[in-house]
Amino acid sequence: KPLSSRELCELNYSFSMAHVTAIEKLLTEYAQNCVEMTFNRSSIDLCVIHGQTVFHSPPLSHQMLNGALIAQSIQIPVCYDLRAADLAQGGQGAPITPLADYILFRGDDKASSTVEKQRRERRAVVNLGGFCNVTWLYCKDDIPIYHSNDETVPKGHLVPYTNGDKDEEGLEGR
Repeated sequence: KPLSSRELCELNYSFSMAHVTAIEKLLTEYAQNCVEMTFNRSSIDLCVIHGQTVFHSPPLSHQMLNGALIAQSIQIPVCYDLRAADLAQGGQGAPITPLADYILFRGDDKASSTVEKQRRERRAVVNLGGFCNVTWLYCKDDIPIYHSNDETVPKGHLVPYTNGDKDEEGLEGR
């Protein structure tokens, strides 16, 4: 059954408070286990939280998360809803993914052989989540060339190779 506006707000509140609980636990455990230095909560400049995508079809998108509630609860500034800023600038709504892919998976210009270098020159990093991110990378220090999403095509074609139940109508990917 569809959620009422009130139920959606209650879910958003509960989801945000679950983040508060997790962050508080993480900070407490880190403080208890920190041996290299004295941990002081006030030394944290910023907490960045992605949120939960409940709908995404650029340029339309909605993230579930109440960043103001979390910031007030943990007493640390919170940066959130990064997707909206990226969409407003004409992006696909995944501003961190291409940069992270570039940092983690770019090629090595010091490859040992020409074959190895050619193999690394062109690659795609595919992230299958609630929707699909594809970042094309090159060996040189270029910014990722392309980033896109398609909510159903890759998953619909890859599912038969994982569990055998192909999602013909793309309902699982939406």
